[in-house]
Amino acid sequence: MIDLAKDLDDDEDMIELAQIFAQQPRNSADKLLVPYCQLAPRNSELNGLFHCQFASSDFTRFSGDQTGNLPLGVQAVTPPGSCPAKTDGPVPDGVQLNTIVTEPRAQTG
Repeated sequence: MIDLAKDLDDDEDMIELAQIFAQQPRNSADKLLVPYCQLAPRNSELNGLFHCQFASSDFTRFSGDQTGNLPLGVQAVTPPGSCPAKTDGPVPDGVQLNTIVTEPRAQTG
């Protein structure tokens, strides 16, 4: 999505939507937390962004082999389930992140 935005004359709106989309919680059939990616993004516009978790997730364990329990380069996710676009906690179940946030990084101050 970022590559396409760059091909479209660096469309800022499309870049912001791609940044929000990257933070959308992932579904988990077992309701466990979805591990975080441990690879640096190809596009610098995604640096420091990671997905939120859904509110009904079991916040005591991650799905899979228990790797990826923290986003790349992050020491703690506080509060649990939050992400840079939604810093106050997890996303309500069944909600699309782009319907509750408008900025890829929460505005402070």
